[in-house]
This record gives sequence, structure tokens and C-alpha cells, in this order.
Amino acid sequence: MTFEQLAERIEGTLVSRVPVVVAVCGYGGAGKSTLAERIRAHFGPDTTCVVGVDQLYGDKPMGPGILDQTNWPLLIEVLEAVRRGGRVRFTGKDSSGAPVPFDEDPPRLLVVEGVKLLQPRLMPLFDTSIWIDCPHPVALRRAKARDRAQGEGDAAIAEWDTHWGPIDARYFAKYRPDLLADAIYAGWNDGMTSGFAQPG
Repeated sequence: MTFEQLAERIEGTLVSRVPVVVAVCGYGGAGKSTLAERIRAHFGPDTTCVVGVDQLYGDKPMGPGILDQTNWPLLIEVLEAVRRGGRVRFTGKDSSGAPVPFDEDPPRLLVVEGVKLLQPRLMPLFDTSIWIDCPHPVALRRAKARDRAQGEGDAAIAEWDTHWGPIDARYFAKYRPDLLADAIYAGWNDGMTSGFAQPG
């Protein structure tokens, strides 16, 4: 599926229901934010809202569990409120534990992006779900390069090898998000001119 076909699919859903919720998932460094922002740019920032799970850190984001990073109950609460036509309103946390207030008008299109987003209990809340098929070693290199460019030190970069990368791999092995997804995004290498392939 090309980006144009994806956009057409979303547009078709918008004809029959509002809002539409799109989930974008992939390894850390795979390009989730890039794709989410491309969707937002296509449909218009005035009617499209993007929420990243990096705004919804849990109480123990460095915990050993696969899903410890994110406050999933809060995300479910937000998605259910949007489904009822409500505002996108919450107070989340960033990676340091600082509060992240978020309050936007009810959107026509909500794009949620993040690692570990595709899991059985959340799938009913999404109209379209996408897995970015970037190989894990490539995603790790990209994540490290991104974080270093943003000023992160050696200790934070090393956590991709000791914590984030291994947990991402465990998530993929347990939940197989590539099989849960409606579409597989195969254009991670250019971030803009990429296409989709339907999952097998």
C-alpha cells in the first residue's frame, strides 16, 4: 500500500465516521514520528491531532516488563474519550517524570504513534494500524544517531543496547505487531516517499 492508498483509505473511513484513529507503531528509531507527521500534514493540522506514547510514560519506565514504559490505562482513557467525540485532554509524563499537559479540540483524525502500541487489547480502538518494517539493527542505529544529535550522552545512548533495544525485541517476539497491523510500512529508509505492503 502506497502513502496515497493509505490516505485514500483514511479518507474513506472519514466519510462514514468521525473521528478516525490511526495507530503507527515500530521499533524505537524506525520513523514513527515522521510518518505520523506526514499523515497530519496531508490531512491538515487544524483537524488532525498526533499523540505520542513518549508523552505517556508510566511510573516505572525503566522497569523490566515489556509494557512498563507507558501508562496504558491513561492512553485507553484518552482514546475512549476521543471515540465519544471528546477533547484530546490528559496530563502525561515525559521520560524524566515531568508532567506533560495536553489539551486539543476534538479531532477528525487522531494519529497515535509509539513503540509497543499494537497489542490485542488496544486493537479495537484503532481504525487503521500500521507497523513500520524497519529492521531492528537499523532502527537501533538510527535511534542512537538521533539521540546523540539531540545532545544525549554516552550513558543514555548505551541504554539502547542494554534496555530499550532488548525490550523492543521482546515485544516484537511476543506480540508480533507485524501480524496485528492492517498495513506494513516498508519505506522507513527515506521517510517520505515510502510505500506499504499488506501483511501476509
